[in-house]
Amino acid sequence: MTNASNAQTHSRSGGQILSLGELLVDLIPVENGGRIEKTGAVLKVASGSAGIFVCAVSALGAKSGFLGKVGKDALSRMVYDTIRDCGVDMRHVVTSDEGQIGLAFIEYLPDGSRNYEYYRSRSVGSLYRAEELDT
Repeated sequence: MTNASNAQTHSRSGGQILSLGELLVDLIPVENGGRIEKTGAVLKVASGSAGIFVCAVSALGAKSGFLGKVGKDALSRMVYDTIRDCGVDMRHVVTSDEGQIGLAFIEYLPDGSRNYEYYRSRSVGSLYRAEELDT
């Protein structure tokens, strides 16, 4: 586990914390009780646990980088830019014509719990292969 003290020590020593994974876009209904099946506006948020982690590490002052794959679609560009703007080194990210970024719809239920529906089948991040890893 990385905490603020460890991240800062690691950063000062010249190391870099890398995160490998799939970036996503969370789509969160902001009207009609937060239900997916109701029409209304949605909030789009750059997401994916690997991206969230590496942004948090960067915010703690550590050098960080992301390994993964994004598409050339508008949502891929939005997520890429958001993660990069957190101060994350994105030079190892592969950009591909194949696929588009995965989506996660999040419902906030009346009891306070959440329901997730993922659309990731053949998403660009799920198509990342070991041979694409830039070492």
